[in-house]
Amino acid sequence: MRATIKAKHHTEAERETVADSAGVQPDDSPMSAAQPKPQVLLEWRAWPAARQPRKAIATAAIILLGAFLTVLATVSLPLGLVAFVLLTLATREFFLPTRYQLTEEGASAEGFLNSYSIPWRRVKACLLSDEGVKLSPFAGKSRLEPFRGVYLRFGDNREEVVERVKELAKERGI
Repeated sequence: MRATIKAKHHTEAERETVADSAGVQPDDSPMSAAQPKPQVLLEWRAWPAARQPRKAIATAAIILLGAFLTVLATVSLPLGLVAFVLLTLATREFFLPTRYQLTEEGASAEGFLNSYSIPWRRVKACLLSDEGVKLSPFAGKSRLEPFRGVYLRFGDNREEVVERVKELAKERGI
């Protein structure tokens, strides 16, 4: 037995009437209409390996040494390659550039194979360090701190980032 489904095409006015009579609002999902992107207040790129070439060379040497020692210990070239790939992926935020954005809605960091974002409504603390600012969802210390929030690493714009984060945090009572 074969069933056929006939689609009835509604005009915009008919859809609104059907939605009103059913007690629901018309579909406002991203699929139905393009959502406006939040205005970017500050955008920059940070690449720690380019700013610290000696540290980059030392880290690359340690990665190669780790892969070599894995080959020696296991007598397996494939395991050595796996060790090399895993160690390289673990240090990708250091070796590859990351793009950061501050918007009215939140902050984000996008790198190779990773993307982090946090809306301002979830930020409870801004923690300043020598290399960046951590936007944390915790007001106090937590064991989960390293795994939550977004770390905004400075490029050549430390003062600009700190000032903008202070402004946005103050506006939101953080």
